[in-house]
Amino acid sequence: MYARIRWAFALVTLALGACGGADQTTYELSGNISGLAGAGLMLSDGNGHELTVPSGATSFTFPTPAAAGTAYNISVTQQPGGSPKQACSIENPSGTLTSNSSSAAVHCVGPFVYVSTVNGVSGFVMNASTGALTQMAGSPFQAGAGVPSLLVHPSLHFAYGPNPVSGGIYAWEISSGSGVLEPIAGSPFDTSADPYNLTIDSTGRFLYAVGYGTGVITAYTIDPTTGALTQIAGSPYPVETCPPCYTLVSTLTIDPSGKYAYLANYESYPGSTILGYAIDGTTGALQPLSGSPYPVPGMSASRLVIDPSGKFLFTVGDTGADVFTIDGSTGVLSLVPGSPFPAGAFPAGDSLSIHPNGKFLYLFCPSGPSRFSTHYQVIVDSIDPSSGVLTPVPGSPFAYDGGAPVAFNFSADEKFAYSYTGNTYSQDLDGFSIDPDTGAIVLVATYNGGWASALDPSKKFLYVSSNVLSGAGTIVAYAIDPDTHALTPIAHSF
Repeated sequence: MYARIRWAFALVTLALGACGGADQTTYELSGNISGLAGAGLMLSDGNGHELTVPSGATSFTFPTPAAAGTAYNISVTQQPGGSPKQACSIENPSGTLTSNSSSAAVHCVGPFVYVSTVNGVSGFVMNASTGALTQMAGSPFQAGAGVPSLLVHPSLHFAYGPNPVSGGIYAWEISSGSGVLEPIAGSPFDTSADPYNLTIDSTGRFLYAVGYGTGVITAYTIDPTTGALTQIAGSPYPVETCPPCYTLVSTLTIDPSGKYAYLANYESYPGSTILGYAIDGTTGALQPLSGSPYPVPGMSASRLVIDPSGKFLFTVGDTGADVFTIDGSTGVLSLVPGSPFPAGAFPAGDSLSIHPNGKFLYLFCPSGPSRFSTHYQVIVDSIDPSSGVLTPVPGSPFAYDGGAPVAFNFSADEKFAYSYTGNTYSQDLDGFSIDPDTGAIVLVATYNGGWASALDPSKKFLYVSSNVLSGAGTIVAYAIDPDTHALTPIAHSF
């Protein structure tokens, strides 16, 4: 009915114009949109009106009508700044209103995909509809002898990569129009120890670098405008005064509240420990928690995982799975009675995963007596929401005739998970069906894999990189079927 009324009004005004009155016809400026996946896009019509466009929109309409013949000049006043980060441009931005539609069209590209290699950082623009990748101009972006990992700032405006060879942290600004990485003034920023793993707090104000094999933590403030790093007073922080203390490839883990940080201290003797720190909310400085370091039964604890509620911290050593409660007011860790919980012989700590619903723990361990076994099984435990106690779910351990996978990437509906076995025996990418109510897990598919994998923010596409250490790596892209979770290779991979 609304359409009929609007057209009736137009006919009346045209009739009045024929009798000598002014043409009073008005139109709403509109056009088409392609590729928009992010949130926060804002458009201007050049006449003082702005429009916020929701994510996923395929068209736009300025709600304020304008008289026929009004000139317009559409522009992007704000790019999509949420996740995923995109860049949008206008085709045929200018013209005059002659109807409710125009020839103007908004085209959005991105999000952006980055892969760290020994040759630097390779950058790609992702088609949000198909998942296909297009290499950015100037890629790969130089980073000395290369960076083992890349960390993107929560604002999506900056990226950082550690270089344990040169001892610096490379920093880039992410161009909002193209995703191209532009070096930040002062990069690479010096550290007091060879940085290997980086962590940024949830507010995006502080960055922490853990030294390769030394455990020395260097802390920085992040300039919100430029992304530049400034070392915090009192930094760097030594882990312990004990020989030997190893924190090889360990990462500082921050709890969901952002108030506490923990670091696994991989010691060969007398055993593993966990370092705990309180984070000063104003300065970012670290203060050791009461009772830190906290002993971990057994040895080899390296990966730390905190459940979504922030109540429990999990790690894995040679003797099983260890669980700690986190005091919400002090951050102090207390070992849960019963730790270490059985997790088979020589469990693979890098495979430790917590289901997004916080109910289940997943861990792979050899099906044979040797830590060098090429065949593994899956340990699945339910997590008591009050105590953190682990109890095997019915059917655990579950059969899995594969190598040692790493932590899961969970699907959007949390009923499927992907993991790769990036070891010397295989580089398979495995897909598992998961019952979110019981925790039961079944291997349903195996694909060509690699050394690392990641889901895009929409969880519609999965990307797998291989041979990145040789500098001649490849990226294989898969589209994820939303119903079956099956993976279909995307034609243009690298």
